Amino acid sequence: DLLSILEGQNIALRELSNLTGLFLWELAEPALHPYQAVDRWVSRLPERERLIFMGRRAVFPRSRRTLLELGDELGVTRERVRQLDTIIFKRLSDYVASVPGRSISWRIDTISRTAGVAVPVSRMEKLLAPPPNSTDYSALLLQLAGPYTESQGWWVLQSARADDPTPLILETADEYGIIDMTAAGEHLQRWGLAEELHTDWLLSSSYVREFSNRFVRWNTPLNKKLAFSLSEIGSPASAERIMEYIGLDLEVRYVKNVMSTDDQFIRATRTKWALASWGLPEYRGVAYSIRNLLEQSGPLEIEEIAARLKADFGISRTSTAQYCGQLPAFVVETGRVRLRREDEPYTYRGVAVRNARGVFALEKGRVGLLLRVDRDVLRGSGRPFSKAAAAILKLLPNDRLIFRAPKDLSLVVGFADLSISGPTLGSIRLLADAAGAGLDDYLSLVFDRTSLTVEVAATTVKDHDPGWPLVSRLTGINPESRLDGLAAALQCRPAEVAQALRKRGDDAVADALPLA
Repeated sequence: DLLSILEGQNIALRELSNLTGLFLWELAEPALHPYQAVDRWVSRLPERERLIFMGRRAVFPRSRRTLLELGDELGVTRERVRQLDTIIFKRLSDYVASVPGRSISWRIDTISRTAGVAVPVSRMEKLLAPPPNSTDYSALLLQLAGPYTESQGWWVLQSARADDPTPLILETADEYGIIDMTAAGEHLQRWGLAEELHTDWLLSSSYVREFSNRFVRWNTPLNKKLAFSLSEIGSPASAERIMEYIGLDLEVRYVKNVMSTDDQFIRATRTKWALASWGLPEYRGVAYSIRNLLEQSGPLEIEEIAARLKADFGISRTSTAQYCGQLPAFVVETGRVRLRREDEPYTYRGVAVRNARGVFALEKGRVGLLLRVDRDVLRGSGRPFSKAAAAILKLLPNDRLIFRAPKDLSLVVGFADLSISGPTLGSIRLLADAAGAGLDDYLSLVFDRTSLTVEVAATTVKDHDPGWPLVSRLTGINPESRLDGLAAALQCRPAEVAQALRKRGDDAVADALPLA
């Protein structure tokens, strides 16, 4: 039986040889290593040609010698070097096609079939490794097989680069950057990339990242990365959690600013963000949430408002009650809260000039405000405006008064009806600069509601002796009115002036009072 099998195989092999003209030994790689075959061919080159070949063809592009360098060394023009290089490479191609060069052509074919259009460098190490004590001709074989060039850890067929479908795959990612891997696989298959290499190829690009077996386009703006993160988390999350999910190392404040200026995000609670497409209630602060609820439902019990805001945004009952009771936008009547009507009067409650630091009530519609120049002033920061001063100026909710100042400057005082901090004063930096005020100096502002003007004076206290002129400079009172005028500005009795000034923290004015 064994003899019959062997006889049958011999007949089959003879028939194959007759049909193809090939013998079996010709289908196996010859014993001579391809690098040794190249070495044998190189050894027969004249010295000048060998120098050109080794400098131009036997090395990778980053190590190649220039035509000019070789020309200078050989005493010929760069054009002559280029001509010789072309001639030498043609001779090598002929040698590879001949029987003595069969080991080289065999290895080239193996490299081409293994690499296809692209292959990880690591998969080619064995095929390209030189035998011991031999010259490394891997660059040459990659030229002959492709040529192939290295890109991000891959050998890529140079002629196939223009057809790489990766840019098209990235362009067709969805709104969150998620790549359709079925479609991507079809594109890569048509390109000629082996199926088992599809995911590795995409991930080799810095433009693609993998999250929970989902492939995502990553050369996108930050807002798209954040939107993807939220879509994957699937529920409202803090900025810190969103960044943690996708491994971003950025300032939280910057990330929050990006989301707050992009319509695809909303704040779901005070600390958490959501995608607008989820249709969740939007949190824009306690005050806005209360107003929005009252606009939709009309007057409500405080307890009902608190329960709704707790359920939607996690706002505490204490915060809800505080905002309902303090904001001018709301009116509380027997436990029910409603929106204040536009024509409804507003009264400042619980404010007294004698307790308001730096505030001096002057004649009707005028108020003096004394401020210390600190670093916030020099930075141009705004600040709260005393309610006592606002009451004198009859500043109403949603008013925005612009007071004209010397040197064509102006100063804004506003009162947003949803602001828990009350009235605000705009930046006084330019006014301080114009008045020549420095750090720790005093700046006195006298507002006149009738003319909508503000007078400005800067004072370095140590440069002035105590007395009514200094008191007038700091407070805006008429220096001739003296103690009676200051008492009227503080809305207290003359005998209480010094004590009232000390109690509310106006020591600079108290120290400026005459001793007698």
